[in-house]
Amino acid sequence: MRCAGGCTRGGRVAFVGVSGATAGRARRGRWERTVTTAAQAGSGVSAASGSFVASRVRVRSLPPVLGKRGGSTGKAGSAGITGARMVMTESEMVELGTAAPPFSLPDVSTGELVSLDSLYADSPPPKALLVVFLCAHCPFVKHVAGELARLSADVRSGKYGAVKMIGISSNSVETHPEDAPERMAEEIVTRKYQFPILYDETQEVARSWHAACTPDFFILDQDRKVYYRGRLDASRPSNNVPVTGEDLRNALSRCVQGQPPPEKQLPSMGCNIKWKPGTT
Repeated sequence: MRCAGGCTRGGRVAFVGVSGATAGRARRGRWERTVTTAAQAGSGVSAASGSFVASRVRVRSLPPVLGKRGGSTGKAGSAGITGARMVMTESEMVELGTAAPPFSLPDVSTGELVSLDSLYADSPPPKALLVVFLCAHCPFVKHVAGELARLSADVRSGKYGAVKMIGISSNSVETHPEDAPERMAEEIVTRKYQFPILYDETQEVARSWHAACTPDFFILDQDRKVYYRGRLDASRPSNNVPVTGEDLRNALSRCVQGQPPPEKQLPSMGCNIKWKPGTT
């Protein structure tokens, strides 16, 4: 059975590339999957649920930047055509201690479904889960890509102890095919990321988590509750501040050590998530 947005088959999602696009348009792709019932999927549900409460979101306009595509709805919204304006969006600062909504999403590289339950299936569970909402095209993500690679290598090596790290890609591939699943799989190799990236085709996970921008960072504690949300560090593409990951690394260390969350948590800033046309 084929679904417009993609379905699962045997716990795995197959990506089907579509070539021969018309001139002036990038290649697109589609997810082909077969619907599974809630019983088949287990406790990992296909649509995220929960009651995150966000305290704020702010949008700022940036100077023109170079790129290939304009915004997703005709409004200023992304790194777009030369002369277009990009919108810089801040994180929605979800209330600390909020239980993370569950999810079950396909890995862009393998098609295997990964759920919040599966990430916490170890005994004992990880002391922290780092979740990064990201994409391929955004200059803010490109700016910190090297640090994301270094951080993921440190997490994988065990530097921070029992920590897991994942990425989630939620951008509309209708408007931004450069962020399609196969492109994100290429990003993992090109950027040397040592964490899986999951594809949020319905954008329900981004909405339920109140993810607003790319990159957007969340740290969950051992009980799956929000311990940290906000920025990687103070660096931005144009402020000449070195990319160190200071804020996020400090929070990760504190979480693993069982210390209280940092009192000062500042929002991340980046391109707004590219919602599907007709949605907000």
